[in-house]
Amino acid sequence: MKASAFVTTTLDGYLARPDHRLDWLEEANSDSKEDYGYDAFINQITTVVMGRKTFEKIMTLPEWPYKNQRLILLSSIIKQVPDELEDQIQLFNGDVVELTNLLDAEGEEHLYVDGSQAIQAFINAGLMTDLTITTLPILIGEGVPLFGGPLNKDIRLKHQFTKAYKNGFVQTSYRF
Repeated sequence: MKASAFVTTTLDGYLARPDHRLDWLEEANSDSKEDYGYDAFINQITTVVMGRKTFEKIMTLPEWPYKNQRLILLSSIIKQVPDELEDQIQLFNGDVVELTNLLDAEGEEHLYVDGSQAIQAFINAGLMTDLTITTLPILIGEGVPLFGGPLNKDIRLKHQFTKAYKNGFVQTSYRF
């Protein structure tokens, strides 16, 4: 089963500000009609796996972004999901290896893993298969890092492609 991350970071490696605000990203995307390959990516995904903090941020959006995907929420804190989304969200409080074994047994083929802690857990468990990072030309100095914890070992990645956009965004894709 594939497990992919598709993220946007600042040049200094942050996914969000310390308070989880994404104003820098919203401002950068406000004048662009480009989706940077996200639509093609998300349209091949049937299950999204994310952590609580990312979920809480997603819930502030004006529209639910995963209408065509099931979402598995990794959380020991959240005990109930919003009523209007209970048919789309499944709570899971366990090890990501156990989760992927369950999903593999269901026939799941391709996961989208979102959120720094979820991505880190999949990487440490050796489950992440590919990573696409779109880097924006902005420095914010502090925040939520993409790779914010220790790794079990050095991980060598295989470069797939790099694409530079006219607005200064740079997208690089790797395989594990």
